[in-house]
Amino acid sequence: ADVGSHCWRDGFSAERCCGQQDVMCWDAVFTPEVCCPNSSTASGSVAGGERGDPRCWQDGYSYEDCCKPDPKLGCWDSEHTYESCCLAHGDDNQSKLFNVTEIEVMTAYARYTTLVANAPLGCEDSPKELWSMVKFHSAVLNVSRQYGMPGDKPGHQDMEVLVRHVLSWVKDDNTWATARNACPAGALNAIDLTVSFIDRELGEEYAREAYRLHQAFRQQLSQDHLWPPSNDWPLLSDGFEYVPKLLGLTFRQPHSCHGTQLRIFVYRDVSKIQHMLRPLLTCSQKMSQCTASVHIHRWLESGSCVTKNPKEADLYLVPAYEACYNETACGFGNNTERCFPPDFDPEVDLPHFAKHRGSDHVFIFGCNLLPFRDSLTIATRHSVLVTVESYQAENSAGPNMLAWLSHWKDVLIPGYIPRWRIEA
Repeated sequence: ADVGSHCWRDGFSAERCCGQQDVMCWDAVFTPEVCCPNSSTASGSVAGGERGDPRCWQDGYSYEDCCKPDPKLGCWDSEHTYESCCLAHGDDNQSKLFNVTEIEVMTAYARYTTLVANAPLGCEDSPKELWSMVKFHSAVLNVSRQYGMPGDKPGHQDMEVLVRHVLSWVKDDNTWATARNACPAGALNAIDLTVSFIDRELGEEYAREAYRLHQAFRQQLSQDHLWPPSNDWPLLSDGFEYVPKLLGLTFRQPHSCHGTQLRIFVYRDVSKIQHMLRPLLTCSQKMSQCTASVHIHRWLESGSCVTKNPKEADLYLVPAYEACYNETACGFGNNTERCFPPDFDPEVDLPHFAKHRGSDHVFIFGCNLLPFRDSLTIATRHSVLVTVESYQAENSAGPNMLAWLSHWKDVLIPGYIPRWRIEA
């Protein structure tokens, strides 16, 4: 084993030996060079020109104040110690995850963004401040998601700048080549940061074109053994793995729908609920535990079990991302939280509904079932309801949500949890 791993025993500590420079610490085996390799005790200067862990130097404290035999009053507490602040630094420490059970999110946010701002950018910041902007917003999003929260995207002004650059890459191959060669991780992160905005404001096809660039470049870097990059860029791609799936960029051939023989017809042009199918990427993460309606629909659309011929269908899916609109209880009356328009009538608006009284039609309610007294519940009483709610109680304070699933026809599924939240 490394001798240095045995330095701090029998009453000896890094603070006593490396910080206070107690000569009683050292012998022929345990020396300053072995036990304090990054301390001024070992060489008279800070190794490699580094100054401890940058996350420690806030609130008026600095390396010079604390990493010396007589540290400034208040330098150390249960969280900030000589070992963690004066000795633990370097590139490997910059990417180390915060202990979310010990450090509050705002403290982690302040430290990590300070660390990123003070660290070398890792690429030339040209055009001026573009890559530093991308790196900062990437760090903010990473810290937030590490704590299981969706995270804030760039503000309006920064977003406009980033979107303008990303769209220029989509339109011109040479501009894209210049950007990705100048700052590979930054180019990928810029697309990740803007793709939902592009989808919402410009449309799904623009978002798909932008992410095609991302997918091809990420694959190229992997094939060339250049992924992940060796610098300290806060990477985003793994937290956006849902984007290419939803945009239809992952399946070269339709998947088999797990080998089912069922044929499913998906309604695509129901005018009254067409608005409930976009913006795709925003709906896929907005109130994310409720967004199964997005992910199931898009997964089926990539499968071989979907048919365009309604006459050969066994089931009919009615796609609508009601959870995206249900975040603020978009009800149309006192007795429901429904987000379907009040004039939506399956028997009128769905041409194949009446044939079997809706029993072969599937509706996905990723958050709440509609209450029994809602007219849509009454109309779809024979339909298959896919839901995360097995039972909803009476609600005297708000809209009455009394409802429960029917075990003979409905399907109960777990709430959707995105990968980044599982890994938080």
